[in-house]
Amino acid sequence: MNHPSLSIVRRRSRRGSAIVMALGFALIVGLIVGMVLTATERQTRNVYRTQILENSLGGARAVLNGMTSNIIYVVNNRPPQMQGVIANLNNTIKSIRPQELRGYELVRDNRGRLLTYIRDLGPNDFTFRTITEQGSRWYGYTTTRLDYELVTFVREDSETADRLNFPGAGLRKRVTIDYIPLYQFAIFYHPDLELHPGPEMDVRGPVHCNGTMWLSARNRLDFHDKVTAVGQIRDYDDFTRLNLNLTDTRSPYWRYPIEAYDEGNAVRFKNAAGNFVNAQRITASQGDSNGNLMLESTDANWATKALEFWNGNVRDRAQGTRIINPPLPSGTDGHDMIERARPSDPPEVAATRFENRADIIISGDPGRPSTWRIRDRAGNNINPTMPDGSSILSEGRFYDGQQQTVVRTIEVDLGKLAQRSDIQFTNGVIYASTTPGPGDTWQSPTTWNQPGVNDYMPAISVKNAASVPRNVRNGFTFATDRPLYTIGNFNTQNKATAVLAADSITVLSRPLTLDEWRQVTVNGQPAYERVATGNTREPDPNTGVKHHNENWSNFREAYRDAQGRLQVRTTTINASLPQAQPTSTNAILLMGNTPSQFTPDGKRYTQSGGAHNVIRYLEKWGSGTMHTFLGSIIVLFASEQATQPWRNQSGGTFFPYYDPPSRNYVWDNSLQNAEPPPGMPVFIDVYDFTVSRVSKQYAMQNRPSN
Repeated sequence: MNHPSLSIVRRRSRRGSAIVMALGFALIVGLIVGMVLTATERQTRNVYRTQILENSLGGARAVLNGMTSNIIYVVNNRPPQMQGVIANLNNTIKSIRPQELRGYELVRDNRGRLLTYIRDLGPNDFTFRTITEQGSRWYGYTTTRLDYELVTFVREDSETADRLNFPGAGLRKRVTIDYIPLYQFAIFYHPDLELHPGPEMDVRGPVHCNGTMWLSARNRLDFHDKVTAVGQIRDYDDFTRLNLNLTDTRSPYWRYPIEAYDEGNAVRFKNAAGNFVNAQRITASQGDSNGNLMLESTDANWATKALEFWNGNVRDRAQGTRIINPPLPSGTDGHDMIERARPSDPPEVAATRFENRADIIISGDPGRPSTWRIRDRAGNNINPTMPDGSSILSEGRFYDGQQQTVVRTIEVDLGKLAQRSDIQFTNGVIYASTTPGPGDTWQSPTTWNQPGVNDYMPAISVKNAASVPRNVRNGFTFATDRPLYTIGNFNTQNKATAVLAADSITVLSRPLTLDEWRQVTVNGQPAYERVATGNTREPDPNTGVKHHNENWSNFREAYRDAQGRLQVRTTTINASLPQAQPTSTNAILLMGNTPSQFTPDGKRYTQSGGAHNVIRYLEKWGSGTMHTFLGSIIVLFASEQATQPWRNQSGGTFFPYYDPPSRNYVWDNSLQNAEPPPGMPVFIDVYDFTVSRVSKQYAMQNRPSN
């Protein structure tokens, strides 16, 4: 029999065990609940932290994009803080401040300095160096490179970020700015380029255009270096097919002849192995999908086929060619560089004017020598008379068959200028113009559509220029806002790095002169008396002669007998193009052209003549007479003075006005390492690299001290 007290003890023991078990279970449940709540809170905090990180990175990207946009604006527009001086660009860029973003905080270090900044990655000293970075599009070119790193550290500005003590997020991006002298291209066009030579032609240097490139060749056109177009690379014969029925005299465009369609023979580019591959001998099975007998941009697989055949040496928009922007202020173009300076020019515009860089400024109306003036940079007059009594300046007169007008020039003797010890060539720039400047009281003709020596196109010419003036860095620039005519060899002795910048450039092998006649009355009948003998003459509508190189038959010539009395004889006055002689030109040519023109429905009714005719001629050269050109051809604008289109053919009211030379055009590869001549425009390429993450420690350690 059990003792009653023992039963009580047993019951109490069982009750205690149950309580302990219950308490243990509750504790376990509590621990589990706590762990679940802690994990949930951690997950919630991580979700918030991840969201804040993504938001902060988005803010950092926006800050970097804004800073990059500001750099591009500064490069393209030269704001007032640069004072028009390109050397101030580096400091201007590094002074760019980030824009505050609503909802974000730009993080600072423990000294209160922003961890958003632009720092130098290179010397950025405006020294020209050869790019050795193989991944760069300018590998092998000589440029001035400005190399920057943009860094920002950004934090979402929110209570949640504060509660989580979120430090922020950092990003960095590299931005390079390359200043590329355009003379590193054998040919540079802005925008479109046409090249379709008749004789064989070699282009020994890089070629670029900021528009579409139209190519063809009657014989052979070989490119020995890279060819790039921002638009397309097209078959010029397709361009020619846009012409009009020029026999329809009812059309307002009928008088402009166009070069006849001529299926190409060889347009060849080099591949990576240095071998030529002919774009006009690639078959349909090889890639000529449109059947126009040339692999070009309109073929279906052009993007890949061009890389396959030429290994990146031929690129257009399909391969990502980017525009090379001129360093010109907003609202200006290339012609503004050669125009006369104005007191109202803002600093950024004034900095682009050649006249503002000139050591010597020559001006006046060619038809009135009393208006001619030479002055130095300070405005002091310079006497043009040489010790032997000759003059630096003289007048030129001749007929220009392309412009269909008499031309009168202020003729500048560069050889005599170089002899003058009283003239200092600090910058090495001469500027000449027939356009009145501030304070001038004279005027020169602005239209020239009537016959006669007094209705003329005013222009500038240079002669005796085998050796040219120069600055201490062997640079020389001659610039004018007018058409420029060079007479004889240019820069062939003790060669300088020389620039000729003009509205248009015509090469004359020898001086051209004007055959001048005046109408007189003899025995009540009209006749014509010769006033001056020359090797060019204008057509005379009074005689019914429409062609400047047409013989005047049954011509009533007035002449004076031994007693000085006017007599008349009927005769034939023969005419021919003046004979050229071999000539060499060593220069960077910065000039305008006469672009092809189109009717409203897109048909072409004039042509530019192509890059092979952008250097203009007026003489009888022929295949036996060589024009040797060593330099670079740069076309940035359309001519505004010498605007008549190229049409060296019979047709309409036009006649041939020159017989083309045997062209020996060679890119001067010594320019690749040459210091830019004074005033030479340098184009800009801005490239921003991919963005990468950085720590706060990186942002603090690399922050510039200023």
